Amino acid sequence: MRRGTKSIEEYLTNGGWSSHLFLETAKTLLTDRDITRRTEFEYFRSVIYLRSQGKLLKAYVHHNGRSKEYLTFTDESGSEVHTFHYTTPALVIKRFVIDYFSELL
Repeated sequence: MRRGTKSIEEYLTNGGWSSHLFLETAKTLLTDRDITRRTEFEYFRSVIYLRSQGKLLKAYVHHNGRSKEYLTFTDESGSEVHTFHYTTPALVIKRFVIDYFSELL
């Protein structure tokens, strides 16, 4: 996998760039022990990669022309897995991430 060009600190300092509506959700996911103990993150300006169990999940806003109000997760091949509106509670998105990688065991 490519080396991320950004760091968590830069992501947070810049308010999440175009994913600013999901900043609080990102903070929840990136600091959650259930997720961080088994998931590696890479930060880019327009995507965050989550790797766990040998699989990759990509998180985008604006995917396929959607507005910044939507966060889309795709798999390694780029196929859409799930899309969330920014009003979705962080815990729902957290559960999705945990369940997605758990299904791969």
